[in-house]
Amino acid sequence: MGEARILLEYPFGKRALALKLLVFTAASLLYAYLAFNTRESLFNVGFLLSFPTLTAATLAYRILALSAMLGELMERGEARRSRRSGLRGLAGYYLAIASPLLLFLIADKVLALGILFGLIVSLSLSDLVYYAYVRYREAGLGGRLLAFVEPSGEGGRYVWGLTLAK
Repeated sequence: MGEARILLEYPFGKRALALKLLVFTAASLLYAYLAFNTRESLFNVGFLLSFPTLTAATLAYRILALSAMLGELMERGEARRSRRSGLRGLAGYYLAIASPLLLFLIADKVLALGILFGLIVSLSLSDLVYYAYVRYREAGLGGRLLAFVEPSGEGGRYVWGLTLAK
């Protein structure tokens, strides 16, 4: 643990918050424009199937994970998770980014576009709600949550975690 530790704002900083708010607003307005100016009902069906489902699932997962990490943080002073780095870890991120675009190859194009808009709007909204939730929890903890990243010493892995700055 004598190696360098990088501290980051958790869940993200104010610039990222502004960018996420901009993406949410732009995607929502573009969706609304397209929804009211198209006769393709599959577009709205795709959005309405993906938006509430993805928003609820993402928020539930993140809030439950944060609650578990906060429990560990209160017990040990910090919460730690080991993550995979390198090519194998990066491949997972690329797959997650490309998978929504693969919908256009296997589903109706209009339906896939509605699902893609639902994905963009739901991830942006869940980020904004999660940011507010983290700030709410920080008020109860009496400090500011910071994320940290440090090498783990194991081949191809790193440690990510949370600490509380009073």
